Amino acid sequence: MANVYIADFSNHARLSRQVAGKDVILRGVSALEYMGLFVGYVKTGAVEIYTKDDMSDEHFDSRVVNDFNQIEHFNDGNVKCSTLNQVVNDMLSEFDTMDDVALAESLAYHYEKQGCFESLNILPQYHSHFEEMKDWAMEYHYEG
Repeated sequence: MANVYIADFSNHARLSRQVAGKDVILRGVSALEYMGLFVGYVKTGAVEIYTKDDMSDEHFDSRVVNDFNQIEHFNDGNVKCSTLNQVVNDMLSEFDTMDDVALAESLAYHYEKQGCFESLNILPQYHSHFEEMKDWAMEYHYEG
């Protein structure tokens, strides 16, 4: 019997390959895709990351930070990824330009698994935006 190789085309595997060996933290939609909270799009864009050094690379949408300690994240083997809490606050901070579909789908999935939003720690300045997104996520959850 011949050896059969089955490629893993999941977002998780794709993002793992793209950041392998890089000192970065996945953020935004890329983090949501990595965590399996958003299915993503047919055509993938640049990988959203936090980095300590400016990366001029068309494959990455990088946000430079001084220290990774200020970013709530987890280490998943070779990949560092922002937590859902970090991603939600980050996206709400860019409310007018964020990917609201990705955030709504992710919040709906979180609600489906947790039954509530109480585990999220939304910063006070984003409460009104979160309430708007939460309502949309609830509709998304019940329609899906």
